[in-house]
Amino acid sequence: LVSIDNEVGLNDSIKNKLITKIDFSNTTFGSELNLFSRKHKDEIEELGIEISRDYQDMIFGVESGFVHQKSFIDINQILSEDMDAILEILLPKQDELSSKREDFFSESTYQETSNFLLSLLNKNDEVSKKVKQIILEKGLLLYPIYDKLFVEILVNNTYCTELRNESLNIFLEKFSLKSFSWEEKKFFEALIDKEEFENLAFEKLLKVNVNELNYDYVFVDKTRPELLEVNDFINTELGRYLEILIKLNKKEYSRRSEIKNIISQVNSKPFKEFSQGALSLVNSSVDLEEITINTFQGYSYVVRGFQEKSLEKFKSVGQELLKKGLVNDLNKDNLFILSLSMINPREEEMEINWSEINFSRIFDIILQNELEFAFESQWIENIILKDEDGQYGVSILYSIKREQALIDKSKKLVNIFEKEISNYSGEIKVDLLPHAIKKQDNPQKKDLLIRFFFILLDNAKLAQSYFGSGMLADLMMHLNSSLQKKLAKHPKLSTILSPLEIENLKREIE
Repeated sequence: LVSIDNEVGLNDSIKNKLITKIDFSNTTFGSELNLFSRKHKDEIEELGIEISRDYQDMIFGVESGFVHQKSFIDINQILSEDMDAILEILLPKQDELSSKREDFFSESTYQETSNFLLSLLNKNDEVSKKVKQIILEKGLLLYPIYDKLFVEILVNNTYCTELRNESLNIFLEKFSLKSFSWEEKKFFEALIDKEEFENLAFEKLLKVNVNELNYDYVFVDKTRPELLEVNDFINTELGRYLEILIKLNKKEYSRRSEIKNIISQVNSKPFKEFSQGALSLVNSSVDLEEITINTFQGYSYVVRGFQEKSLEKFKSVGQELLKKGLVNDLNKDNLFILSLSMINPREEEMEINWSEINFSRIFDIILQNELEFAFESQWIENIILKDEDGQYGVSILYSIKREQALIDKSKKLVNIFEKEISNYSGEIKVDLLPHAIKKQDNPQKKDLLIRFFFILLDNAKLAQSYFGSGMLADLMMHLNSSLQKKLAKHPKLSTILSPLEIENLKREIE
């Protein structure tokens, strides 16, 4: 982080936290700290921290390898040391951490220490009893540094009731209203999955100060995109807390108004809008006052599809997403369903960022849905006409061959393609077509794939194949004699095969 700040600069929040974590008395920290301390001299000295004159590098050439995590404590220490000595081992001071490191490839960590202690707890021996005693008598001092230890005890029914009850008491007493860890998220997920909504931990959860939680963008040298990505959302402290509220909202309807009120207080507009959208329920009408692109993103996080009466509410945001090209794996199904239902791509005022959006998925949605969408024909036509490199032609083949593709819808798609073929500018690679036909159990669909192939060949819309005549020879095996002869004598073969390859193909028939 020091190096990153020297090169591109960290935001103030991360930089200020970083300053409090650095041991400026350690002159072997690394030479990069010299520039860092000069840049932020005023902020550092305001905290009463003394800056050394010269920081030096003390890591020399070593063989590369993985750093193996180790426990701070071992069995012998647990058995031989008294409680206070064990606490000193488990809670080393910051300046002791580096001195405990035995070599470059091993490092003692709180996480691995938690794993080690957990592995001892279920053994009915003296070590297990001692570890249990440590938790029961000194647990308050170990939380939240060892939050993993306590959460694992809470979510795993194999541990004794006394230990679980005390772990819950410690969790409730030490739970901070200004932070939210991954382990705490894991605990609440377990409670929600088990539907233990009477647990006192939920009272604590709903009192967290959301605006104390961090939501800094992970890429410090970049600006957060306008459309909030789901991975960005859940990998922030604020996002993981809000995700728990979203999950709780799905299963515990009685708390919905309280959850809605908490989310309305979030200062970060993208995070608030995403969460408000994610409060939508499958069987409830949409009651959002304003629907933005991030509201739509949050809605798509929890719901696929729309109630018919809600479609109109989403139309304008769908148009905005299409115009800006803000389509991703999370929102594309809902956006394409919305577009097919409510948005006519032919309207003059309709702007679509064709270069930024991959529309391949829309063919699956059309072919696998018995519903006749209001604008499905218009979308098929427009996408075909925008297909300059044959990408969507290949997508059509893949969509038709899928088991879920309906025959009538597939025929309609091929009919539209044939109607627009004279205006189609792409060339399509069909190398996998013989295999698709071979694997096709439905004779109607097999005939449709063969028909699609001849539409392409008749109009010289086939791209040259890497396999040359070999691909067509494989295709021949799935054609009746009449179609085999038609293929061998086809006047457009010269657009994809050399004269020698054409002769070889004719010999295959003979």
